[in-house]
Amino acid sequence: MTTDRRADYEEKLRSVAAATGYPRQTVAWVGAALSHGGTRTLATTGSRHFDARELCRILIADLMEIDRGSLRDALIHAGILSSRDIGRIVFALIEVDLATAGPGETEADFASIFETRAIDAFCARVGLRRRTSLAALQRSFGSTCYIAGFSMVMLNYGGFVSQRTGWIGWMIGMLGFVTFYIPTRRPARFGD
Repeated sequence: MTTDRRADYEEKLRSVAAATGYPRQTVAWVGAALSHGGTRTLATTGSRHFDARELCRILIADLMEIDRGSLRDALIHAGILSSRDIGRIVFALIEVDLATAGPGETEADFASIFETRAIDAFCARVGLRRRTSLAALQRSFGSTCYIAGFSMVMLNYGGFVSQRTGWIGWMIGMLGFVTFYIPTRRPARFGD
């Protein structure tokens, strides 16, 4: 994207964010999903178009990949209380020519797809499940080793275990520390 086109794109995102009241990052996230999801849909169906339900599925699947915390909290932080919020953003993007609607599509199509407070029910309906990632396992293993090793070292300092056990604890703690901070691969976005 050229500098002028990028500046125009950013200005449109800011104007949509200002007009709708959603954070700029949320507007950009929905816009990116429209773009990437359309590319993926083109490859599988021969058309760049997908409906409101599929867009919501793509967004929730992406959020599951990039935010391993509470899905409900992540949506609330993004300003999304229901699928209607996504519809408002999409149609604001359409107004500034960053997206297009299919024939007969309206903002009302987003009305009853999901409610953030019941996001788990939506995920079950569309077949989305959280996967345990290598990064999450790595953090859990690293934290456990670090805490166990630290505890062994403190017990040694207190005179409750031998010096040898203290050194073993130090090694276990360092293994945990190193494991916790090894970089992991970033997840693919929007199912690419």
